[in-house]
Amino acid sequence: GGQSAKNFGSLRATSPSCNLESAQHDVTKTSDEHEKKIQAARERFLARRLKK
Repeated sequence: GGQSAKNFGSLRATSPSCNLESAQHDVTKTSDEHEKKIQAARERFLARRLKK
């Protein structure tokens, strides 16, 4: 959804060292393949965050 995409964008701004930063940059200019990679990476990231 658009809302989660916005939140993800702000995450990128506050976490420049996160792997998702470069991945998010890629997905803004490329294809559905990257979209799927981003989705998987985001899920792993959120899973780690929830564990803390």
